[in-house]
Amino acid sequence: MPRPHQEFRCRIDRAGRQHFNFAQRVWLYRSVPMACTRTPSTAMVTLAVNLLTMVLAERDYRAAVGTTCRRAVTLASKFAEDCLLTAPDGSWVMPRDAIEAWIRSRTGGHVSPGTVSRREPAGQRLRIRQPPVGRRGPARVRAAAQLAIRAASVMEG
Repeated sequence: MPRPHQEFRCRIDRAGRQHFNFAQRVWLYRSVPMACTRTPSTAMVTLAVNLLTMVLAERDYRAAVGTTCRRAVTLASKFAEDCLLTAPDGSWVMPRDAIEAWIRSRTGGHVSPGTVSRREPAGQRLRIRQPPVGRRGPARVRAAAQLAIRAASVMEG
């Protein structure tokens, strides 16, 4: 049985609005929706929290709207810097495996059993395989995540 939301997508329409294949469930501030921006911002950290929340199963932190986990909030700024800040200007795809590999690189090399959520509805799929993490360091995992985003944007373009 395939895992739900194998990939998270963002596309930009002709009017410049961003559309995601997943709903925003967590708002760090009620007036700030998630968005992928060219510079670090609260909107980008909110996007990072939403992406991490869909991969991590624990829910132990109440945000302004919605519930997430402390680990997602703690990791969000670095995730935004490492993975979202370098996303292409047009459409992009972030494989779930790349997010899981990034989390492993930041949490001592593992995502403990039961922390990966299976409750999200299935989204559109584009097959881009990530190599297993193995003994790669954080810089190599970050580079692999960025490469997966770029490859997906080229395939869609």
